[in-house]
Amino acid sequence: MVMVLLVDDDMSLLQALETLICGEGYEVMTALNGDEALQAARRRRPDIVVSDFMMPVMDGPTLIGALAAEPDFATIPVLLNSAVATPPAHLQVSAFLRKPVAASRLLELLRLHSHSSAQSP
Repeated sequence: MVMVLLVDDDMSLLQALETLICGEGYEVMTALNGDEALQAARRRRPDIVVSDFMMPVMDGPTLIGALAAEPDFATIPVLLNSAVATPPAHLQVSAFLRKPVAASRLLELLRLHSHSSAQSP
């Protein structure tokens, strides 16, 4: 089963996304910031990361850099979501989602990227 790591400092959004994604047959871990996400990833390697851009403690871009710096995590697809218009060009992300995130688009991207990282649910 595909493990998705959801990272967002908005607890309500995090819970809604978790419910949506679990309902599609994915396993889900959650974190409220990039630091928590990195710790969670070290406990159990996710197949896909869906991260917010702006968060306290460690933001999305910093998390992306930290994941890329670790060989075990460097190939994990990262879907970045934010209210900002576009992500900085230097960020290595598999996809960018503008908030509010359309559930259908998120699920489409999860299906697409789960084929390249693990078995599909």
